[in-house]
This record gives sequence, C-alpha cells and structure tokens, in this order.
Amino acid sequence: MKNHTILKDPETWQKVRKLFLACAVGKYTLDHLQKLALSFGLVSPRSKRKLSNATLQRLLQNPFYYGCFQYKGELYEGVHEPIISQQLFEKVQRVMSDRGKPKKENQDYNFIYTGIFKCGECGRAITAEQHTKKSGLVFRYYRCTKKDTDCQQKFLNENDLFAQLNDIFQKVALPDGWLKPILNKLDQEEKEISQSSKSFAQNLQREIGEIEVKLSKVLDMQLDGSISLEEYKKKKEELINRKTGLKQKLADFERKGNYWLEPMRNFILAAHQANLLINSENLEEKRSFLQKIGSNWQLCDKKVRFEALNEWALAKRAPRFPNWSGIAESNRLLYLGKVAYYRCTNPALKNLNDFSV
Repeated sequence: MKNHTILKDPETWQKVRKLFLACAVGKYTLDHLQKLALSFGLVSPRSKRKLSNATLQRLLQNPFYYGCFQYKGELYEGVHEPIISQQLFEKVQRVMSDRGKPKKENQDYNFIYTGIFKCGECGRAITAEQHTKKSGLVFRYYRCTKKDTDCQQKFLNENDLFAQLNDIFQKVALPDGWLKPILNKLDQEEKEISQSSKSFAQNLQREIGEIEVKLSKVLDMQLDGSISLEEYKKKKEELINRKTGLKQKLADFERKGNYWLEPMRNFILAAHQANLLINSENLEEKRSFLQKIGSNWQLCDKKVRFEALNEWALAKRAPRFPNWSGIAESNRLLYLGKVAYYRCTNPALKNLNDFSV
C-alpha cells in the first residue's frame, strides 16, 4: 500500500492473470486448473499448498481483478490497477456458469466419438458397436453406416482409434517444460511493448468524464430521495461497469502493439492442454479438443483424417517449418503464436515465407 493505493504484488499478479486466461479457454476442469495454478506457483498463502476448489472459484469470481470490488453486496469502482480486462472476467463467468449447468443425457456416452467422424469414402455417418464374444471378450469398433451405398470401408477397432487420436494430441502438444518459459517470454514482450505505448483516445476520455458526472448526479438523486436505494445501486453498477469497460478500451488502445498477446496465450495454454490429454481417460475433454483443433474428421482405410484449423495446422507440421532447426527451442512456440495470430487475421497470408518474426 502506497499513498492509500493498492499496488500489484509482483510475485502473484501475473500468475492470477494466467489462471483467468486458462479458465477462459473453457476446456479445463477445476482439477486441471488446480494443477495449472500450482505449476504457476500460485498457492494458498497460509498453507503454501495448492488452492482448494472453493478458493479457486472465489478467486475467479472476484471483480477486484478487473478493477472493481464489492462491499455489502454493492459494486464499487476501485482505484487500483486491474490485472485483467473486464471482457476476460465476464468470459470466465460464462465458462463457470456453463460448467455448472446440468448436462443432457447422451445416448452415445459409451461411444464418445460418434457424431464427429464421417466415412472418407462415401461421406456417410460413422457409427459404433459393441459385441461380447462367447469367451467374454468385449469387442468395440467404429464403422461406416453404409446407408444406401456400396461402401467398401472396413471397421476400425476402438483401441486403434484411440491410439491414432493420442498421436494427434502428441503432434500438437506443448511439452511440459515449455509452458513457463513461453509464458514468461510473453510477459517480457508485453512489458517491452507497453513501455512504448502512446496516446489516449480523446472520445473515450470524454465519455468517461460524462459517466463520472452521471455517477455524481445519481448519488445526489439518491440522497435527496428522488430514487430508491435499490434503483441507485442498480444504476451505479451499470455506470461503473460502463466506465470500467471504457477504461479497458483506453488501456487496449495504449497497448495496441499487444493485440496478438492474448490470442497467443490462449493458444499456448490450449497446446499445453493437449499435452495433458495424451494419457487422459477423460474422453469428453478429448472430444471437445478435437473439435477445437480440426474439422472434417473422417475415417478412411482405418486411418483418421482431418483438416487442422488455423494455428493448429501450423503446430501440426511445426518440425517442417523453414529454418525450424535454427530457431531456439524456447522461441519456437513464440514463433508459432505470432504466425497463428497473423494467419487468423490475414487470410491472404498463405505461405509461411510471407511472414517474418
């Protein structure tokens, strides 16, 4: 605390932001978030152990981190510097809310990958079956429905399918030892770019000033009895959130050179998730991840085929990058992330040689 101003704790603020970014990806369970928090060095200040689920949820629901705070059920604007954007906070709240909703029964629960694949020969849907032999051995496989077609494709044993999918996870995965160095390098890049950020947007400043005037007026209205306390709280919360959003736009404008950093952080965290999924038994998470990294999934000649999406296409064939061997290991994912962002925002950029780091 300095001059009654709350200052960022240099030891923890970046760790907390990384945790919010990980949660916003929407693919991590609370158990995975616990492990990630621990890998960041984010632990309970008292016990020095991993955060409990309850502590983790309270942290991720605390508006303090985007610049506000609650007191006796009322939202107040803080004077401290936020460590995440209001948009990121709201995205995390949506992710946590969706996670708490009851899921519908899935009739194909035992065959988690039905509905993703199509036959690579005839385009029909892929179904799955289970048979138990007289010996008691259970035989599970995926095959083309062959509906109204003379398709010649044979079935694929479920274990063979799992092995091929794990191989895909392996190809796009970020090795465990890379996560911290890459995130640290991103933090370093962000700091360097922030030092050169420039002017404020005058229109946004004017709007912020107008909201401050409205906040003062609405307080006067409550004090003289023109509006009820509940009406005051509601209007105040609306104005504070609008002001916070505008302040975030100003910060984004000042850091306009940083626009690629957050998409890249999301990509890095997702790539690390692939590493966690290789030996995972959580088939729901694996299915969701497949749908994120690729489309047009097919089974043909007992092989999995798919079209990798955006940055995942680059990650999948990373070892064949031009001059890949000449890029230091700690910089490879940084290169990947930059290429990923520019490929997503510049569809005309088709050739990796068109991009320079």
